[in-house]
Amino acid sequence: MRDRIQEKEALEAAPVVEEYDLMSRSGHMRKQYKLMAGKILSLLPAGGEVLDIGTGPGCLAVEIARRHPAVRVTGLDLSENMLQAAARRAAGNGITGRTTWVQGDAANLEMFDGNSFDAVVSMGSMHHWHRPVTVFNEAYRVLKPGGFILVRDLRWGWPLKLIKTMCAFYMPPFLRGVRQEYLDSINSAYTMQEIDEFLKSSMLPEWTLSGDWLAMNIKAVAVDGGSR
Repeated sequence: MRDRIQEKEALEAAPVVEEYDLMSRSGHMRKQYKLMAGKILSLLPAGGEVLDIGTGPGCLAVEIARRHPAVRVTGLDLSENMLQAAARRAAGNGITGRTTWVQGDAANLEMFDGNSFDAVVSMGSMHHWHRPVTVFNEAYRVLKPGGFILVRDLRWGWPLKLIKTMCAFYMPPFLRGVRQEYLDSINSAYTMQEIDEFLKSSMLPEWTLSGDWLAMNIKAVAVDGGSR
């Protein structure tokens, strides 16, 4: 039984944000964001509204908006520096008019009415959530009828040797700040059992949880809309 290390909810330090932004532009990470965006767009209705929780420098949000001209995406993050990086990324892709960046807590989405979004998505941020059940409940509340939630993140359970190998492969020495953040993220990731318990304790009526060799995936659907 391991003692989970609670990671801070926001990455605010400017040097770390800059390094994180650089890492997100690597070939491996771009591929991951493209795959996730493809899954989201395959389920999204035409002209859909998407909320990206823990958007960071806007990688997933921008990829979604860039690939579909009728989709609007709102990116939510606690870090002002991350949101500034996201806004720059959107401007560089010419999609400023279809992206909105909001500073706020995923566990308190009071800035959004119920039944506001066709999809609530998140990639690589769940290990930052201090109140996962509350985040799931809030995500469910703001979903429109027939809307869906997709979450992908690290999961705990990797061999230490594999963790070190991955850090060395994906993160060169000039990304030392992000390398430490990545190790912290792995140590703060939830186990599949913990995630299963969070989902069972939430308001989500229908959900599936699956895992692959390095991550976990959650899909949930709001059959009648999430607003309560």
